[in-house]
Amino acid sequence: MLAKSHTVSTQDNAVVNLMEMLNRLAILLEPDAIKCNIQIELQGDGGLCVQGAEEKLQQVFLNLLRNAFEAIRSDGKIEIVLSGRQGQAEVRIRDTGPGIPKELLPKLFTPFFTTKTEGTGLGLPICKTIVEVYGGTIEARNLPGGRGAEFVVRIPQAPADVVTLAQSAQSE
Repeated sequence: MLAKSHTVSTQDNAVVNLMEMLNRLAILLEPDAIKCNIQIELQGDGGLCVQGAEEKLQQVFLNLLRNAFEAIRSDGKIEIVLSGRQGQAEVRIRDTGPGIPKELLPKLFTPFFTTKTEGTGLGLPICKTIVEVYGGTIEARNLPGGRGAEFVVRIPQAPADVVTLAQSAQSE
């Protein structure tokens, strides 16, 4: 199931503006955030674009954001920070939850590993598969001082000429 039902194709080369996509996801999660008193803060480079299937990229970031919600439970903050470095679009999702136990960090992306009673253990492995298909990486770590966890997704930026072409096609 992991290999077949969640396959992505590098042939789906739509240009995806990460800030716009993440803003839509934040709006989607806003009712839950209000109910749980969790702030969602989105900041950074609004012009970062990658190539890929938007619905697959949304799946990655929605899963990471839901995990952050579950870690915090209530009264906390999720920061989404976008930046570009050396041709890579970088998205950092930080939460103010309890962090990830050190011994579990190496197991997070292993299929069927879960700490949730209702979990399947497929969410993070599927995220990793999708990100890697687009030439990217994903990693998890704890923030210093026990201030929560951070997931960092890096995906190659779409070439400027491709972004310009996509933007001119949209304006027609």
